[in-house]
Amino acid sequence: MDATDRLMPGPEGKTPRFYEVDRGNKTESYISAVSGNPVVPEHIMLKEQAPPVEDPKKTWEPRALVVARPKNPDQIGLSEEELEQFRNDPCWKFIRTALFILFWLIWLALFAAAILLVCLSPACIVREKPNWWQTAVAYHVWVPSFQDSDGDGVGDVDGLIDRLDQLRKSGVQTVWPSPFLISDDDKTAVRSFSQMDPKLGVNQKADELIQKIHEKEMKIVISIPIATTSLEHEWFLNSASASKTPNANYSQFYTWVSKAADSNFFTEHKNLFYLHEKGNSKSAVLNWQNSNLREHMFNALSSWIDRGVDGFELLGIEYLARTPNGTEPENLPQKRGIRGNMRS
Repeated sequence: MDATDRLMPGPEGKTPRFYEVDRGNKTESYISAVSGNPVVPEHIMLKEQAPPVEDPKKTWEPRALVVARPKNPDQIGLSEEELEQFRNDPCWKFIRTALFILFWLIWLALFAAAILLVCLSPACIVREKPNWWQTAVAYHVWVPSFQDSDGDGVGDVDGLIDRLDQLRKSGVQTVWPSPFLISDDDKTAVRSFSQMDPKLGVNQKADELIQKIHEKEMKIVISIPIATTSLEHEWFLNSASASKTPNANYSQFYTWVSKAADSNFFTEHKNLFYLHEKGNSKSAVLNWQNSNLREHMFNALSSWIDRGVDGFELLGIEYLARTPNGTEPENLPQKRGIRGNMRS
């Protein structure tokens, strides 16, 4: 008879009948699942039949049957029981302890190395604050065409003073008026290193301009040709007449030769030839090799500093030192020494 048939044979001598499953609150799907997948207990106490007793004094005792739990196929890694074996294994204990100690030794070594690097490394170079002339906004003013205050058609210092407020509000920090010194050509042929060009105003106006600029919290820079002068300059006139006793100290203020091969740099004056700018005979070149000349020039610069000028534009530095024939600049280290003396 089919095992699924609900009509099951009864005990021997009994009439077959239907037997009902005690379902209780269980559903049909639950009963089907349980019937097909029996749960295996972890520990089952089984009472087995007593074996034949050979020794009449030996009695049978029940024993525990240990059944291993099947491993879950969805489990990743080692189980708790497997990990327990490694945790108590002496070899793995030694490896774990050694790695733990090694980690902290390396950490302490790196920490000590970081401290040594901080202590032994050179300090950062202190960045020097730039000078004012390296960052200031300068306004180069061509004064004769800037502002005419008296209606003569030529700009002057008074006109510049009247516009200082406007310059300051526009962000100007340094005023650079040109031309400033009296000269023959408004450039390098200077007649005097201590006098402002009278076309711009009387010499006292220079001091007023300096004062007004400083009152506006601005600075002033002027242009000075340090290597050339006009033929009308006092130094040139004295040097050309150096045969006279009072002018003897000016004899070497300029370069004089008895013969000259290049007319672009030499021009005759009183039977001698003087060195001048290329193609400009009105601008005689000073002889910076002469210590007396250098002293006079430093005094001229110092006088303007004392009057309040903040800086200079040095013109004609290519004529500070020349070759013997005067046609090429030379002796660069000496030029640097001269400019170093000016800064000091």
